[in-house]
Amino acid sequence: MFVKDLIEKLQKCDPDAIVVCSSDNFELNSARVEAERIHERYGKKFMENFRDAFDYTDYSTEVIRYGKEGEEGSIKIVSITE
Repeated sequence: MFVKDLIEKLQKCDPDAIVVCSSDNFELNSARVEAERIHERYGKKFMENFRDAFDYTDYSTEVIRYGKEGEEGSIKIVSITE
């Protein structure tokens, strides 16, 4: 999703609503927590191959790795964290 799409979706919401995100903290067990920070970083998109740990099926998916501003192919990434 692009920032402009997120803005459009947020503008349709109640302006007094709380923004939450899923925690990646193992101890919180992926709980929904209030979003506190918005980060703007740079990174690149890659297609990466993975193997499922349970049935050993191979699959590919697009992943984003953080990098440095000015690197070739670098894009801006906005992340919302707890």
